Amino acid sequence: MAPSAWAQANTIPSQPHLLVKGQGTRTVMPDRFGLQLNIEETDMDADAARRRVQDNVARVLALFKQHKAVEGSVRADNLRIGPATRYEQSRQVFIGTRVSRQLRASFASVKAMQDVLGALNANENVQVSSLAPTYSGEVALRRELKGEAAAKTRESAQGLAKAYGTQLRGLYSISDVAPDFAYGIRAGQWPQLGGDGEYLDRISVTGSYAPASAPAPAAPESIEAGPITYTENVFTYNLVQYLQTLGAEVKVVRNDAMSVDEIAAQKPERIVISPGPCTPNEAGVSLELIQRLGPTTPILGVCLGHQGIGQVYGGTVIRAGNIMHGKTSPIRHEGKGVFAGLPDGYQATRYHSLVVDKNSLPDALEVTAWTENEDGSIEEIMGLRHRQFPVEGVQFHPESILTEHGHALLRNFLQRPAA
Repeated sequence: MAPSAWAQANTIPSQPHLLVKGQGTRTVMPDRFGLQLNIEETDMDADAARRRVQDNVARVLALFKQHKAVEGSVRADNLRIGPATRYEQSRQVFIGTRVSRQLRASFASVKAMQDVLGALNANENVQVSSLAPTYSGEVALRRELKGEAAAKTRESAQGLAKAYGTQLRGLYSISDVAPDFAYGIRAGQWPQLGGDGEYLDRISVTGSYAPASAPAPAAPESIEAGPITYTENVFTYNLVQYLQTLGAEVKVVRNDAMSVDEIAAQKPERIVISPGPCTPNEAGVSLELIQRLGPTTPILGVCLGHQGIGQVYGGTVIRAGNIMHGKTSPIRHEGKGVFAGLPDGYQATRYHSLVVDKNSLPDALEVTAWTENEDGSIEEIMGLRHRQFPVEGVQFHPESILTEHGHALLRNFLQRPAA
């Protein structure tokens, strides 16, 4: 870890800041010594990278507890699964998956934080890619506000601002976007501090993930599309952006945040089940959702969602013969379902270590796309659809910038009528 972390920790001031919180009441916030850590792993096997990150997170959280982090201050952001990236190992260059997670905690004294830094430095089993110790009563307040805001995702932006005594000046907005949340106070000032005539900076509280912008389609493709419920298994928002570009109204639902009954009560016109870093059995309510809503509601499963479709209807999910992370393959198909009108053999990005076993396919499902071995036989299933229900899956990533015709495939799904 960086030696500068020690220097910064040793020069942190230790005077409380007078800050304002809630209905203009002045509150002296206690000293808060904050520590932000980033834990990152890159590997050709995304699951292996994820496991190493989670193991390190568990070790760091144990150290936070051992060294008495301020109650309620420990925050662990959701996993970030990056796109394919080049990395070097033993002087060789590989393409792999970067997985990271950010942790934060506050401590009541500089000594407590120094002890944590020392423990991190001495523990050979803890691998931290970067850390940043900070001190600021205002930072502590912002962090506290963020935590409270996360628990109030259904509260109006105006109500949230009023609760903290903010002077409303301009547009305030709020949204409860899974997997975390996204609040934006776009204008306004926080109540005046006593004596100095200054205002607190405008607060902008956002979720921990800023999705990369998806490329726009080559030509306008907007179509009429009703509400879509998108069950989210990890930070895969490019799909959402693609669907919105095509005119869909999308609501994102974390796969363990709502029951199937609650999702059904919202009467989604279509459902997309996203990629994710786990197996179908670990994907929240995704399997039950496919089973219960599949007969009547158009469902598209992408990668993990595709595997879930295979499993629900009797197929077996197995380890892929070739682990594919950030690699493209020609996709063979016969123009059925979401592949209607797409050229055969177009390039698509694969990012998976599991597949639906082609030898376990039940009669209820038909193969709509595949990759080929050199002899022309099917290597792996790349697309499935139910013979009776409006349910389809694709193993590859239509939202990837390296995938051709991704918008067209999703447009085909949006145009599919319900059963």
